Amino acid sequence: MMSNKVFKLAILIGMIFCGSIRSNNVHFIGTWPAGFFACFNCVLNHLDWCERNAMTPIVYWDERSWYYVPWGYNNSYNAWEYYFEPVASINYPPPFKIRLKFTPYVPDVIKFSVDHLYDYSRQEAFEIISKYIRIKPNIQEKIDHFYTHNIASRKTIGIHIRGTDKASEERPITPEKIIDAALQYADDDTQFLLATDEQWMLHRMIELLKGRTTVYYDCYRSDNGKPIQLRQPKPSKAQVGEDVLVEAMLLSKCDRLIHTLSNVSSVALYFNPTMPHTVVRQDGLPTEPPFHRESSYDQELD
Repeated sequence: MMSNKVFKLAILIGMIFCGSIRSNNVHFIGTWPAGFFACFNCVLNHLDWCERNAMTPIVYWDERSWYYVPWGYNNSYNAWEYYFEPVASINYPPPFKIRLKFTPYVPDVIKFSVDHLYDYSRQEAFEIISKYIRIKPNIQEKIDHFYTHNIASRKTIGIHIRGTDKASEERPITPEKIIDAALQYADDDTQFLLATDEQWMLHRMIELLKGRTTVYYDCYRSDNGKPIQLRQPKPSKAQVGEDVLVEAMLLSKCDRLIHTLSNVSSVALYFNPTMPHTVVRQDGLPTEPPFHRESSYDQELD
């Protein structure tokens, strides 16, 4: 597991790559080569900074995004707007001008990240999301359709287990371990929403829950242990971003979330700040929040 200092450094590097400019009270927020919700959490931190400094934000994810495709997606060439509406009603210059103007500006405090899942940080993230984040209508329709037909009016425990390259940051969790944790909160009427980035993990969880109701969103998953968004030429990188967004939003609608430590589950908890959750780890830390040794919530980066 990454040490706290290494983790802070990783976030700092990410925010530097999320370079932005300040001009006439406008704050441009870029992106960096990282997972979908690592970049999303970076945006949340910049949006929080804009709130505290009376700046108007503009989010532009260019070719540095792992999800960018040069031909565009969902009627946009801005990878942020493949999935979300603009965060502010303001005109901005063509992307090449934004790209040239990027400078490494970093917000002063990291509030939202994979290990900031306390009640207060979840509530603050939710307030930022409520003000600025609007999912594109056609994607929201997919979320609503699945929810209506598979989750609504049913007691549902969401299970998210992160695979592929996450092993470089956290000791891997087996499907057996996370299913055991989930069953502690289940009764005979409970169903399980399964989410993961690896196909074999999905199959194994279904096997372990044989005889119980399981549902999952039909999307691309890695079948070779490598990050799905880096695979070429198929699936579309932009589609992979949509898939993980839909999965996270469905997880946020469950009665409880059982999860490994990842940005996917953190964002699900930010979208639903009152949903109870249990994190499953291999390092012996408690499984109920708060679950990390120290918080940098109110500390500036060293």
